[in-house]
Amino acid sequence: GFKLNATSTSGSIVLQTTTVDRLTVDRDGAVTIGALTSGQTGQLVVNHEGGVPSVARFKSRTNKAHIEISDNDTTGYISSENGLFSIGRNAGVNAAHININASNKVGIGTSNPGRVLHLYHATENEVLRLESGDGGAYVQFKDNNSDFQPAVGAVGNNLELVVLK
Repeated sequence: GFKLNATSTSGSIVLQTTTVDRLTVDRDGAVTIGALTSGQTGQLVVNHEGGVPSVARFKSRTNKAHIEISDNDTTGYISSENGLFSIGRNAGVNAAHININASNKVGIGTSNPGRVLHLYHATENEVLRLESGDGGAYVQFKDNNSDFQPAVGAVGNNLELVVLK
């Protein structure tokens, strides 16, 4: 069945199938899709064949917007605020998040990245770990004028400086 209802007691508009609420618009304009009761989950599927326009758009009239994603014990946020795009554990931009500025510089642990990739932590001495499951782990350097790429790496307990081609 199908039901469209704006009752005087709740003020909600409800779309139902087989007596189950599928979409509710409450009197304050909040929209709930799916039933979030015991044994059921909410589901939203948006289908678009690609191209323009965007499949979905979330906008705020202020300088701060965020999307909350949660399960039963973890909450994360995708935020846009003050010229930064941010992914992390708090709503809004936070220095501890992954932050991308208007120049596409990425900051991890900073909301003001000074390089293409900028990592910062106030109390950790080991800020970055690169780990390989193979016999060695290397960081390689190359510019647009190089035929040879120097690399710094670790093999076992040895620090190595090598030139790779």
